[in-house]
Amino acid sequence: MNYRHQYHAGNFADVLKHAVLLHLLGALQAKDKGILYLDTHSGRGGYDLAAAASGQTKTREPEWPNGQRKLLGSVLRLHCIGPLSGISVIQIAEY
Repeated sequence: MNYRHQYHAGNFADVLKHAVLLHLLGALQAKDKGILYLDTHSGRGGYDLAAAASGQTKTREPEWPNGQRKLLGSVLRLHCIGPLSGISVIQIAEY
């Protein structure tokens, strides 16, 4: 399977996955016991969405404009997202 997350990073499914994960981790942290979270299938720590937006990636269009970029507007209108407002979307707003 030819899958490169750099093209899918920030798409609607990625945003949903992180929203659910943040909600779950928040619920687990409410308990008085510690937790261990181990992600066995994580990729790189960050992806350069600006490079994808400027056309530096040659083979595909990025998917983040239909996910993370739309979330930016929602976070600004709906302050109920909580932890998702900390997503690195400030640089995306410039594009």
